Amino acid sequence: MRRLLTGILLATAILCSPANSSAQDETAAEAVPPLAQYPPVVTGLLAQGNPADWLFQPPSMEDTLADQEFFDAQYQVREAAALPALEGWYAWLGVEIFPSQLQLADQFMLLSGYDSKFAISRDGLEAWTPPADSAALWPQGQWHSTDNLAAFSNAMAEMVVYDMATAEQLWSLPAARMVRLGTQQALVLRGDTLGQQDHGQFRAVELRDTMTGDLLWQRDLGLSYSAVLPAGDARWPVAILGEGKLYLVDEIGELSTLLDIGGAVFRAAACDADRLVVQVQSEFPGMDLANVDEDPALLDGTPLLRMYDIHSGELLWEQPQQAMFQVPVLNMTMNDELILISHDSGFRLYDRSDGSLLFEQQDGEHYRYAQFLALGSAGLYWSGSAEDGMTGIELLNPLRDVQRRLPALESLHVNDIALDGNEMLVLFDSWPLNHSYWSVNSHLLSIRLDAQGEPLPGELAAYRLPPDYAELVARYMALEDPSRDTALMLECSAAGINAFRAVQNHAAEMSSTQLDSLALLALAMTPPPDPQSYFQMYSCIDSLIAWLINNGNESMTADMLRWQETEGLFWMPFAGAGIIAACGGHEARLWLDEYYAGLLAERGEQPGPPYAIQPEGAVFGDIFQPDGQAPEYWQASVVTEDSTRYLAYVADGLSSERDIFLAIDNDADGAYEEVLSTGLSHTYFYMRHPGGPLRVDPDARDDNSLPSRGIELSVDGDLVSIGHYVPELERHENDYREQGGEVQVYYEMNSAAFAQSSLDLATLRQDSDADGLPDVAERQMLTDPLLADSDGDGIADGADRNPLADSADLGPEERMLSRGIAFFTQYSPGFDYWWRSRVPGQPLCARYIELPQEIGPVAIGGQPGTWNICLTSPQMKAACNEHLQGYNSFNRISIETDDAPGIYGNELSAYTTFGPQFPSGTARLMHLSMALQGQFITFVEIEGEYYPVTVVQSWIS
Repeated sequence: MRRLLTGILLATAILCSPANSSAQDETAAEAVPPLAQYPPVVTGLLAQGNPADWLFQPPSMEDTLADQEFFDAQYQVREAAALPALEGWYAWLGVEIFPSQLQLADQFMLLSGYDSKFAISRDGLEAWTPPADSAALWPQGQWHSTDNLAAFSNAMAEMVVYDMATAEQLWSLPAARMVRLGTQQALVLRGDTLGQQDHGQFRAVELRDTMTGDLLWQRDLGLSYSAVLPAGDARWPVAILGEGKLYLVDEIGELSTLLDIGGAVFRAAACDADRLVVQVQSEFPGMDLANVDEDPALLDGTPLLRMYDIHSGELLWEQPQQAMFQVPVLNMTMNDELILISHDSGFRLYDRSDGSLLFEQQDGEHYRYAQFLALGSAGLYWSGSAEDGMTGIELLNPLRDVQRRLPALESLHVNDIALDGNEMLVLFDSWPLNHSYWSVNSHLLSIRLDAQGEPLPGELAAYRLPPDYAELVARYMALEDPSRDTALMLECSAAGINAFRAVQNHAAEMSSTQLDSLALLALAMTPPPDPQSYFQMYSCIDSLIAWLINNGNESMTADMLRWQETEGLFWMPFAGAGIIAACGGHEARLWLDEYYAGLLAERGEQPGPPYAIQPEGAVFGDIFQPDGQAPEYWQASVVTEDSTRYLAYVADGLSSERDIFLAIDNDADGAYEEVLSTGLSHTYFYMRHPGGPLRVDPDARDDNSLPSRGIELSVDGDLVSIGHYVPELERHENDYREQGGEVQVYYEMNSAAFAQSSLDLATLRQDSDADGLPDVAERQMLTDPLLADSDGDGIADGADRNPLADSADLGPEERMLSRGIAFFTQYSPGFDYWWRSRVPGQPLCARYIELPQEIGPVAIGGQPGTWNICLTSPQMKAACNEHLQGYNSFNRISIETDDAPGIYGNELSAYTTFGPQFPSGTARLMHLSMALQGQFITFVEIEGEYYPVTVVQSWIS
């Protein structure tokens, strides 16, 4: 593959050289076609050469992983972490592949991430990658390998055996899991009864031919079994652990029962050549079990930790584990001294000799997937504490009074570790400075340990050290217009994103033409988006944006303003304002003021009748979708004798995400001439965060049932009756005035009851001040129903998208926040739903902005049918809370500002998350806190005014 691609690149470079004829140029354009995914680049504005001569799309990740040599050429590390002076070896694994787990199989090390897996040999050289469409790409599973074969059992209990030389599938079995994979025979569990469970339950054990999968023998187990344990280092016998029994199976398929604990089950287990340790628990706590006379401690469901002799089945000791009641065990291992049990929020260490608890780490915020654990002969190696951010490794052994960091590994950002005797394998990350997580480079260390578990000093043997791009950068910088040098552009493309970064680091020294070439190169090297993958490659365009935000200066402003108007640079519309603000200068400020003038326009056109109401498109509660989401439960209609159609429906509205609206179609033609706010909500679920919906309907049969009653509607003349769920609330107050805060009021929803509310149409339509908003809606929006222009800015409340903010009275801080919110809605188009009406044609929707008391109202862009309501006093915030009726607010954000930017005590320059880093010249920080996520927006100062530069996600639910 590499020879073929190299030949194409060399042939293209020769054909496209300036000395060749126009006919050869046409051949070159055919050999390397432009990317059809992108808009055409305006020739002559960004480059004098023809971009079609050199545009090149890198191959897919699967292709590069399949061919090691080309993988090396395509994704080279630009900078590696400083390697410690230790005995062992080092290997660079790649960039943007995100391996987070390291597993040792028989012959190989297997690394896996969210959407990739590959195997490397014990000397650190990559050996094999499973097919992209194979079962082995499941994130969870179990690997086995021989010299030339690999077997993978995924979380769905689908087992596949591969030829590692060809990556071809040899055979597979559904509802199966591999126990042992040998060169001739494979031991398999069959008959999975649970499907998508972490631990499948099986009903038979089989021996099969390794190459063909042919059945050699099968033994029925009779019960469901949930764990498989090799008994010591010998290949036979094998211990099979199940619901109440422990079987041993030998090489000819003979089964013998070693343990029988009746009605209890094994929840987890570990064993070696002499001992078996298990966690035992009753299947149904409190039930009359058959073995309660023998095991009375099992009656209350309290787990027991037990140690058995693996040969005789004799019980050596047991210890109750009250703290582990209903706590799922993720893993159990042991060495000669310790027993390790890990779970979702921590781990426990026990004394192997008597089962006494030695150490407990309990951290509800530090989940297992962000924590590595490995038990070796010297003790437990783990990530230390949550504050470490997985930097470095700690050795812990309570029996030897050992708890110390390993200084040689302190600076490494560790993802996982694995132990094999006195060898420790460390998987860690690094990324180029001023770039985000998405540009991560992955590395692997193999180090030797002494008898005390410490790394041995020495010199690492290194594989695939970082290449030197100095010559490539020098050639680029020596050219007046690099885009004319097709061979150079192709070479940059083939070398990959790290080569691009090496060139990009000299952007501050580039001329306008060289910058244009850099932008074209970023476009050419950015892979098209993949809608099937959540994780995207960190594109060169993103890299260029991050560099400009962090390093832009006034000398680049003219180029950025020119790029903003260029059709081909499709990424400028959402990132351009931030880049131009980062570059700064008077010209930048003039452009930014004009840009935000359009985004901050207060007057929005009121959608007029007829309204295209689509209640089936309503969104309730955003991310957490309740079970009973069928449209018939959230809308009801009636047609009266005079052919008037009334529709009551639930949608995101003026108070919450569960507002009830009444739409009226006077001639029943399907178009609604009038939509009225009822002031009611339909609160059937109380949204807990995190954890999802909590059902509060007292008539519901179980948590998976639909609502016992949907919304109801009846009309009698001018009286409308609406049946809906009304919450039963408990009011709480938190008084923070002594700490300089204010009184915070919140409501806890304990239950919901179905009620009938009678409404008068004349009351719903009443508009006392004739401003276009009925009084019912004004009371929900906190505007004055007796004053047509609540903020006195000359715009009636019905047309004023900021009815409580007069833009003429805004000061510098209020203008800053207004620009920040407008920037958020532009820069993060994926988050439009946080700020805009989500029902097509819906004329009534409000978004609430909770501001610090010292900052006045803000005014942001007008969305048709959407009002922006500023909450600037404790009284207004309390009134808004009352409207919520105990329901979380997804249409409300709170804003915090900081004059000395820093996050959780860290400098901004050191903080990286799912977006670009904060620019080095950041002068202000704003945090938008939402119900399910938060955003940090940074600002720079230009001539006394603040302009937003970038949005960074601060956390994810």
